[in-house]
Amino acid sequence: MCSPTGATDEPQPVKSAREQDPAVSSLRIYQELGFVTGDDDFPAVGNFVFLPGPADSSYVIFGLSLSNNALRFRRDQPGFVARYRVVITIVDAAAPAAWLDQTEVVRVSSFRETSRRDESVVFQGYLKLAPGEYLATVVVYDLASSSGFEARITLEVPRFDDVFITSPVIVYRAAPRPSRDAAPSLIVNPRATVDRGGGQSHLYVESSTSGHDPAIVEIVEEGLVVSTDTLTFQQGDGPLSTARTPLDASELSPGTLQIRVRRPGPVRGDSTMLVVALMPGWIVPDYLTAISHLRYAGTPTQLDSLAA
Repeated sequence: MCSPTGATDEPQPVKSAREQDPAVSSLRIYQELGFVTGDDDFPAVGNFVFLPGPADSSYVIFGLSLSNNALRFRRDQPGFVARYRVVITIVDAAAPAAWLDQTEVVRVSSFRETSRRDESVVFQGYLKLAPGEYLATVVVYDLASSSGFEARITLEVPRFDDVFITSPVIVYRAAPRPSRDAAPSLIVNPRATVDRGGGQSHLYVESSTSGHDPAIVEIVEEGLVVSTDTLTFQQGDGPLSTARTPLDASELSPGTLQIRVRRPGPVRGDSTMLVVALMPGWIVPDYLTAISHLRYAGTPTQLDSLAA
């Protein structure tokens, strides 16, 4: 945090415009939270999610979020065009297990749109893998410049047995699928981020069809359950059921939370991280940090009451 005026005689360094860019400061928070991230010149955020696949395999879905200003556009009548490439290599015990290589085209109608700093491009790629541990290398770069990034992470691909419930997936939209053999029909929210002021993200969960009782959704903050709700599943043609519900962040604290879903009995999925933005494009690691950003908006007594 910045020191109050007069707290020190030492001159304070002036931050560059790049350092003051909310996308750059947010990028560092996403990196600390374990997301796949680019650098200050290519502020992209990515994430892997998992759903049941055919037989005993799992779908590995990689979502990537980036802004238009990370890409170099050129004039292409009637607008502007940019191209970027995503290469994902997954190895198991030093042997290639899966590979994805896609080149994507982004078109905008005006020059102003080329400089957008908010999330304006969402990429999504699918792979199928057997359960287990893998090393994934993600390379993303703009084809018209040297901007891009490379990241290496360990993937733990889960096993979905006869009785299961998936980790919640934060999505922009999703449609039910009839069986594990059908490819998922959804668009993930790569940053797993919602705004307190509202948004269009949903929670999507899949489960085996054993039992028809609603699932329990719990939102956890610092180990404490702060919100609960129920989730009703829609059964497909086979042993797969799906559920989707809107995410309302208006009553949630800004910062990072955990969402977990469980069904009656011992069946429960791993938790999923949810990032609640203080306002669009402005995220903080926790509620107290959010309050510190408001120190000029109220009296110390008012701010202390928020922290209580």
